Amino acid sequence: MMNHFKLNLKYLRGNKKLNQKELSEELSVKRTSVANWEYGTSYPNMDILFRIVEYFEVTLDEFLLTNMVVESYTKKDKSEKLANDLIKIKELEASNLKCEEIINLQTKTIEKQADTMKRNAESIEKLVGLLEMEKKGEV
Repeated sequence: MMNHFKLNLKYLRGNKKLNQKELSEELSVKRTSVANWEYGTSYPNMDILFRIVEYFEVTLDEFLLTNMVVESYTKKDKSEKLANDLIKIKELEASNLKCEEIINLQTKTIEKQADTMKRNAESIEKLVGLLEMEKKGEV
């Protein structure tokens, strides 16, 4: 449990970009106390421990019972995965739009071809009619 303490203290101090002296001033303790806590050679009393968690805005359980370094990487990995998933979704949406555009163009082309075929069929029917009339000698 206290092993997490020294790792978490150093991690949180680093996140705030504080050196040991600056943190010691914030907590009203000696710099050597902060160094000893981070090396695991001593631990703060309860009063100072509560000041530490209050300063870093974490719970006592979080601070003592979890490895915040590992947790931060897990959260970072999840955030990166989510960001990558969102990028893939955007790419798929763009791809779907392109597919819809292609389908619309193909539909218009098919409709034009069907219209042309209908006109051609009508022309052929007229020609057949004229040929039949000519054959009968009506033309």
